Amino acid sequence: MFKQLVERLSDLQIRRPWVPLMAVALVTLFFGYFASKLELRTRYDQLLPDSQPSVVELHRVEARTASAQTAMILVEGADRQTLRAFGDAAVPALLGIGPDVVSSAEDGTQEARRFLMPRAGLFLEQKELEKLRDDVNARWDYEVAKEADELLDDNGPPVTIDDIEKRFRKNDKGGGGSGGDDHPDGYYERKDGTALVVIARSPIPGGDLEKTGPALARIRAVVDGVRASRPEFAPIRVGYAGDMPTGFAEYQSIRDDLLSVGATGVVMVLGAVMLYFMRLRALLVMGLTIGIALIWTFGVTRLFIGHLNVATGFLFSIVAGNGINVGILYQARYYEERRRGVPVPDALRTAVHQTWQPTIIATMASAAS
Repeated sequence: MFKQLVERLSDLQIRRPWVPLMAVALVTLFFGYFASKLELRTRYDQLLPDSQPSVVELHRVEARTASAQTAMILVEGADRQTLRAFGDAAVPALLGIGPDVVSSAEDGTQEARRFLMPRAGLFLEQKELEKLRDDVNARWDYEVAKEADELLDDNGPPVTIDDIEKRFRKNDKGGGGSGGDDHPDGYYERKDGTALVVIARSPIPGGDLEKTGPALARIRAVVDGVRASRPEFAPIRVGYAGDMPTGFAEYQSIRDDLLSVGATGVVMVLGAVMLYFMRLRALLVMGLTIGIALIWTFGVTRLFIGHLNVATGFLFSIVAGNGINVGILYQARYYEERRRGVPVPDALRTAVHQTWQPTIIATMASAAS
């Protein structure tokens, strides 16, 4: 029964070749639509199925956090105050983009300082609080004795407000192992005042190229708008760092590399075909066959899987090399008959009848892999 079906197919190819060609074209258009929607996802969590417990937990955590990526905007110039003014103008402009792109932005620790400094005592250790209590009581006794004119030793108060404030500050000369304050004025700036950093945080997950690219474009546009808003901002040099622009560039490189490797693989496969058959027509036919097979394969991938990741994106060239076996078997048998002087219809029939079994085996192996 299957042999009869093969014979009918070969007869149809000879008598009415446009029928199977049109059928293939229609199927290719169908799968081509879905293949065009196939996307490459480069996030590492997308190496696993979405149903994996680790991936589910990661998505749960991401939904509860406000920042997934950070863009650090480095502004450089000769004047410290101009850079500070630029940073102060850029922060509200970046926040104006919207929380879906920029969840927070700052050019220093000013907001944190305004909140923490009045509450600095809450962060002291117990021993420090006990000493503070004793010092306050001693100062209280001193003031009471002074007002009552009962002060026996007038060497000054045992503790002053300056002494207490020093305990809440960090300075390089202080005791107790306290460190220095890298940003005494709150700004993220170089010590010589020639550079300042504005930090913008985004809730967009790393590796989401579809959203990260437009988000970076909007951030750059806003920064450029701030730079053009005042004449003194014009000489300022702007650069970008952080995991958001760096990760986007890296993921973009991965995607471009995968596409270039795939294209190179297909070209090399077709080159091998050309060297074997030494016929331009054979090269054209095999190239068309591989192209159609790839469209069908990635159309099915879009329907049943939905996307490619960094582990499966390189399969472009592998699928092409693996799937070319069918065409080589069929075409080689056809040219063998033609070299013997067999007419085209008979050569086609012989090629189909003699190769359909190994062709199906090769097809099933390729499809399974």
